[in-house]
Amino acid sequence: LAILLGKEHRPVDLWTTRIAELPTSPTGLHYDGFSLSSSTRNDEEPLEMQATTRLQALADKLDCLTEADFTLLANASPSTVEAWRKRGTGPSYILIGNRYLYPRQAVSEYLHGLTRERARSMKGVLL
Repeated sequence: LAILLGKEHRPVDLWTTRIAELPTSPTGLHYDGFSLSSSTRNDEEPLEMQATTRLQALADKLDCLTEADFTLLANASPSTVEAWRKRGTGPSYILIGNRYLYPRQAVSEYLHGLTRERARSMKGVLL
């Protein structure tokens, strides 16, 4: 029929068409009856990145480090940082919901406590 009308015939991706027709929630998610899928355009950040960026901005306003930032700073795995919290050997932290924030002052004090003094060399000392 398309050829008779002079229009070019292209296969239609029904799944993409169906997703595009679904209503979008204020968070940009489509509900297709089975799962939520993110709707992002090329000029938008994915929702996970938006949440991470927003969390980072809030932590900065509170003068805190996020758990990911502290893990990066300590060059430790998340499980090691969790073990430090459980043992009480790491810096003081704030628990909000299921997120851990580390006040910058507490991290600074913790790092200061880890500072090691260099041993004086006995070289050149007369006995």
